[in-house]
Amino acid sequence: MVDDGLQRVLYIAPSWKLTRKKKEEYDIDVTVWAKLLNDPDTKRIYMRKYNVFIIDECSQMTEGTKASIIKDFPHTMLIFCGDLGFQLPPCVGDEMNAGGMGRVVNYTTNYRCVCHKLKSLLKEGEIVVVVSVIECTR
Repeated sequence: MVDDGLQRVLYIAPSWKLTRKKKEEYDIDVTVWAKLLNDPDTKRIYMRKYNVFIIDECSQMTEGTKASIIKDFPHTMLIFCGDLGFQLPPCVGDEMNAGGMGRVVNYTTNYRCVCHKLKSLLKEGEIVVVVSVIECTR
């Protein structure tokens, strides 16, 4: 979201609480998954207005939801962010995987940890944090 090379970006998360936080933090346009997936008029507006979607918390997303987004937005750069395999799976449906994606980047450096004890455990490898960014380009 801080990459100046990304233009016309829409941040998408499962909850309004998270999207509002990112709106305040980065001053970008935001929406939630439900609006993106279930409102045909909104889909048409988003296709005209945005060319990059940053889809957060994708570890909560099903494989079917991922496939629907890829199908519905073929000319949009899709960036799926989340820690796949390190969270509880979705309540219903198959857990999303990185299959069918272009480039997968795993980030293992934690910049948000303020607890010194937790930070030392992370450095020693006793706790592993992985955030995957999956860029879907066709």
